[in-house]
Amino acid sequence: MKELSAAASWLEEIGLAHGDIRPPNVLFDSDDHVKLSDFDRSVKIGEFLDSGTEPFARILGDEGGQDRGSYGKAGPRTEQFALGSVIYFLVRGYDPYEDEWFGEKHGSILIDKFQMMQFPPLSDSLLEAIIQKCWCGQFMSVKQCSEAIFLRGG
Repeated sequence: MKELSAAASWLEEIGLAHGDIRPPNVLFDSDDHVKLSDFDRSVKIGEFLDSGTEPFARILGDEGGQDRGSYGKAGPRTEQFALGSVIYFLVRGYDPYEDEWFGEKHGSILIDKFQMMQFPPLSDSLLEAIIQKCWCGQFMSVKQCSEAIFLRGG
């Protein structure tokens, strides 16, 4: 997570958002260092994201104002949400809500749950507190999120 969040932070420094941070886009080199890949959804910070992959992206709810119902503008909110879901995946071994089945309409219910900010329950651990902050967009920058991960030792 340190290397992944550092990569996202570096992109932020040069004015870009990856737009698709999720496990299939995280590779390892021969020395087991993380390589972020698949930049086809990358955009400049502040540009609208056309699409996303739940549970690593979230359609905005009422808090999005006029952007409600879209993935909104790329930036710290979008990138830290993805990082939080990747941490969840690594801690739990499955994606958020992957351990539950909501029936035939599972996909749309999952989208609705995230849009309404109804996230899976988390423990009180420091690492899961970072997940919660990521999902709620409480870091002002990807760099701030990355620093929290570094301090936690994740």
